[in-house]
Amino acid sequence: MEKAKVFVRIVCWVGAIGDFLMFVEMVVVRCFGRSITLPYRDMNEEQMYFVGSAASLMIAWAALLVWAQCKPFERKEVLLFTGILILVGNLLNLPYLLAPVQIASQLMMVAAFVAYWLAARATSERSAS
Repeated sequence: MEKAKVFVRIVCWVGAIGDFLMFVEMVVVRCFGRSITLPYRDMNEEQMYFVGSAASLMIAWAALLVWAQCKPFERKEVLLFTGILILVGNLLNLPYLLAPVQIASQLMMVAAFVAYWLAARATSERSAS
């Protein structure tokens, strides 16, 4: 059970750090019109608006994952929501599925689902005892 808790916490921290790094990337794009890592070209104002909105969601989700790791078994549903949202995002971005950011996203999705499953199993074992 302790190994499951450590794994869940690691997944939460990796997700939070990844979201924070994407937040920084999006803020740079929004402020300077240039990307650190992604091949953004000329973006119009509408696209810049959406990048700014997405940045606020990324930092909020990073905070949510940090919050979830404080009580990983009690807040395991955050991992389920994370996995589902990543899955939806990947489906919306199918043409770019092999881009490095998307591959990292797919790995995080699998990790979130596995962490949720481990936390749910540990919780049910604890309540059965």
